[in-house]
Amino acid sequence: MPLFAFAVGIASGCGGVDATSFCQKQESCRGGNSDDVKACEDLASAQQKLANDIGCSDEFKSSFDCNAAASTCQQGPTGFSCTTDVECDTGTATGTCTAGHCVTSASYGVETTLVCESQTAAYHSCLSL
Repeated sequence: MPLFAFAVGIASGCGGVDATSFCQKQESCRGGNSDDVKACEDLASAQQKLANDIGCSDEFKSSFDCNAAASTCQQGPTGFSCTTDVECDTGTATGTCTAGHCVTSASYGVETTLVCESQTAAYHSCLSL
């Protein structure tokens, strides 16, 4: 799930969530850099502000915390053949050569939406009020 598709958040204090770790792990998985981490944090800050402004901060925090805890770096095949790991380095993500095929870290998120389904549903419900 790219960039925590339903919403991530960041706030210092004020009962908000801290997305710095999430953003760092996501960009490390995807091969991002410090500018990508900053962009993730900026987006997260805007989403946190929206949740606060419409009275959904508790639902947002619950959904964020669950999804952040369940997120992992997910690898997938690239479709390219290889004989060494060097052939799988795309410049934006480092891959490995496994059984003659490149495998790279493609996304960071929750493998199944069922993990945090109730928290995410409560947040979405709050957003639609």
